This record gives sequence, structure tokens and C-alpha cells, in this order.
Amino acid sequence: MILISTQSAVAGWLDDDDLCKKHGCVVVHDGSFYEIYDNYDILADKCCVPKGGQMLPRSEVYGGGGFRGLNMTDTLNMATTPDDTQSLRIGITEDGKRIFQSSLDDNGNGFLDMDDTFQAFALTPDTDLILDDNGRSYSHSFFITSYNTKFSMRAAASKTTSSGELGNIISLDNIKLTPKISKKGEDGTFKYGKQAKSKKIKINKKIDDLGDIEGVSQELISFEEKKGVRKKKGDIDEQSIRLDFLYQLPPYDMSMGTGKLHIDVAFSFYRDR
Repeated sequence: MILISTQSAVAGWLDDDDLCKKHGCVVVHDGSFYEIYDNYDILADKCCVPKGGQMLPRSEVYGGGGFRGLNMTDTLNMATTPDDTQSLRIGITEDGKRIFQSSLDDNGNGFLDMDDTFQAFALTPDTDLILDDNGRSYSHSFFITSYNTKFSMRAAASKTTSSGELGNIISLDNIKLTPKISKKGEDGTFKYGKQAKSKKIKINKKIDDLGDIEGVSQELISFEEKKGVRKKKGDIDEQSIRLDFLYQLPPYDMSMGTGKLHIDVAFSFYRDR
């Protein structure tokens, strides 16, 4: 079998995939590359993953790159993790009023690094160095479609690296999580949602921060359309919707200390019960 997950996502192959048509599948992609999760148990070569069981990523069986990762919302640019030379934007206030941001140019990458341009400022007793509002919020996205199956998406969060006061002060309970369904739109020249169904998708409102999914995978979104997200024949982009995830850090200023915080959020897919 040819591994579809290494090919371009802008294609109409889903309508002709035998495993998807007969047993149901979920397709996750970033606009260029994608991963297929099957109800069919490819490892055992039999039907099927039991209801309530975890769907199997096809690339684990056949190899290949598959889905690369999340995009920055409203773009096809991959979301990248800052390294040790990059930091968040800091805002400067006096008497509670914003003076300016500490970086005049962040090169469009959203992080401060050695290539950025800074503006000098004078410290006074009323100066407050705070995490900039834009720096507190991150929205990442990916595209999803499905064929001939109900399914759910689960998520689990873990704090993989933390150091200094920052790592101790900010817990997963302090970081807000807001999932959103983007039914139809255009990221760059990539148009999605024309041939997709999104009415029977439910977001678990009981989950509103990363502490709710810490260490244990919890159902975050359920897709209850029996025939899947795909409405009718078309290319993968037309048959897909976009899932957006907004993460919001709590208010933070330099008086709370410094440090490093690295959090992983893992998504998995399950055949509907």
C-alpha cells in the first residue's frame, strides 16, 4: 500500500481510499502533509478498532513523515517552539499606563531574539515590566476531516521542563485553553470547509485550562456525524475544517521572577463509543 500521508494534502484521494470508505478514518493535516487515523486495525490486519478504542495512525505502520505539526492560526506557517535564545515580549507601564513594548521589531516570529531592535527606557519607581498581552496568548491550529465514522479527540498536557520562579509560579491550572471550530475560511491561498459538515461537533465546555487535562487524556471534542466531516466528493482542503486552540498565560511581571516553562499537549483520536 502507498503511504498517503507523505503526499500533498490538496488532493481528492479520500473518496477512493478503501479503508476509509469501508471502515472509517480521520485525516489530520497542516495544509501540506497529513496523517490518517484508521478504524481498521492495520497492525493485526483485521477489522476493527473497538468502539471507544484509540484509532491507529497509518504512518506508524508504513513509515513516512506524515503530519508535521500545528500551524500558527490564520496561516500555513508551522508553529515553532522558542529556543534558549528567544523570549517573550515585555510591555512597559508607568502608573498602570502602557508606555511601549520592549521590542520595536520581532522579525515576525513572535519572540525576542538577538536580531530584534530594542528601544532604551528609563526605570522609575512607577515602572512595571509586564508580559505583553500578545505574548500571553498563543493560538495554534490544524485541519481535520473524516469519512464514515463518529469519533472523538482527546488531549493530555504535561509540564516537561520548568526552572526558576516562573516554573514554580505558573501551573497548568493557570493556563487557559480555548478550543474553537473554524468551519470555513482561507489561510493564504488555502481554502477550507466548502465540502465539510460541522453541525454535530461538540466541544467539552468543562475543560477550560490545561490543569483539566494534566497527566490524563480527556475527551476535548466529539464529532458525532455518522458519515463524518466530509460532506461529499472534493479535495481534502474543501472537505476539512480547522481546529484552533488558544492558550493564555496568566498576568506576569518581572517581580514574580524569571525561569523557563515548557509544556506539551498531545492529541489522540478515538472511535466513537
